[in-house]
Amino acid sequence: METIQLVDLPISPDDFAALESLVSSANPFLIQPSTITDKYKLTEYVHAATFQDVSLYALLDNNIFTRVAAFSRGAKLSTEEESRKVEQLAAAVMVFFLLGDFWLEPNIALYEKAWRSSHEHAKSELEYFRIADHIHPQHYTDLALGRIEHISSQALEDAKINSAISAEKNIGTVNSANFEKVLTHWKTSYLFLLKVTELWRTTNDDLSKAKALIDWMKNDAFYSAVSAAFGMLLLSPSSPAKMIKGIGSSNKDKLHSGLQNAAWDCVYVKHWVNKAKLSSSDTIWFLCSNDKALKQVADTLLHRQGEDMSHKVIQHMKETWGAEKGKSLYEHYNKQTQATIHSSHERQKLVKHRMDNIDNMISELEAILELKEI
Repeated sequence: METIQLVDLPISPDDFAALESLVSSANPFLIQPSTITDKYKLTEYVHAATFQDVSLYALLDNNIFTRVAAFSRGAKLSTEEESRKVEQLAAAVMVFFLLGDFWLEPNIALYEKAWRSSHEHAKSELEYFRIADHIHPQHYTDLALGRIEHISSQALEDAKINSAISAEKNIGTVNSANFEKVLTHWKTSYLFLLKVTELWRTTNDDLSKAKALIDWMKNDAFYSAVSAAFGMLLLSPSSPAKMIKGIGSSNKDKLHSGLQNAAWDCVYVKHWVNKAKLSSSDTIWFLCSNDKALKQVADTLLHRQGEDMSHKVIQHMKETWGAEKGKSLYEHYNKQTQATIHSSHERQKLVKHRMDNIDNMISELEAILELKEI
């Protein structure tokens, strides 16, 4: 006789379709290959949490993290349409995460918070976020679907109590990391984006600019898959809008801010790709972001089982550059990278020297672009 197992759902199944539609239309999830066959079906997450021996993790970017943390302070939905959409999306993804019993990874967002403000501010935001992680999914459902304008005081009190109980059990205790530390990959990303901007502003054709970036990586800097992928996409004919906000502006502060923000995008991608690569069949990592370019770069770098990575790279270059330019760019990239393989020991010493000199390299490019110092 077939056994039927009943699941006590914390929200009504009648709301599933509306939540799924809201989230899928924004498409904020990037996921490594896994047993999740439809990333926008809530039943998949209920099934995974209830019947499968699998752990689900999600890396949240600062945009989503900030909205979620604000909910636990009782923040109301914005009256401005675009901001309201992002806030309702953040509420909806929390329903997915809570029903799927996700472990949420906010650390990169916290480093970004501390970089913009202070370590203490980042810790404070983390505490609010932990409360938000204990708000009942029905409240998030009502918020996402516009039935309420904010989380009620009673719901927040309940979440605070549950969050405190979790802390006592050492679940999600305060991270001892110094969030004010400047991450090495942020520096390398910022360096690359300065160079990309310098090249973007020249009068050369787009293919010459991209090849010049490859030559610079080999001759003057080092290879960085994430930053290179970001740069190649930005220089391509199919570049998404506003990858670096202010890149064409004469306002130096606007450009400087845009470069710094884009460097954080690269850090999120790097962190998620590293997590996804090290994952096993019972550990599934999601990237949650509303940034189209960030997700496009991340997807380019994700190596799926049985996939020929070199084939994926050339296909991506052809898709973003066109068949002829993409083939030419890949051949140039392959030629330059292969040239360093035969002198790997010397290359390692050279890369170490350049990494030790990264602050000077940054200052030189900032001076060329007439930017103020960090």
